[in-house]
Amino acid sequence: MSSSHHVPPMHGEPSPQTLSIGQVAKRWRVGRQRIRKLVEAGQLTAFRIPSAGRLGQAIRIPLSAVLEAEADWALVPPAGAKVRRNLAPPSVGPLRHFPGLGPAAECREDGTN
Repeated sequence: MSSSHHVPPMHGEPSPQTLSIGQVAKRWRVGRQRIRKLVEAGQLTAFRIPSAGRLGQAIRIPLSAVLEAEADWALVPPAGAKVRRNLAPPSVGPLRHFPGLGPAAECREDGTN
């Protein structure tokens, strides 16, 4: 006889399939406000649980959304993952404020631009 059975989360504890703003902030080592802003901007999927009595509303973030964001925002993709290339021209990239450093910058023989 198998003694394994599903035990629901205790009252007030999110299920393992969802995380609170605080749990995501702790996981990513950022502030709670940063997570709230990502949710408000639509960059991180979340849902609200309406308030009930004296308990205020709660925001929960699906674990799948957290894992998807981590994969999308990864600087180094996991092995075997399809790499997305940013095809934006250099004028809108990180060097847009330094046009002399972009690929179009030409160096003269004397070392000046």
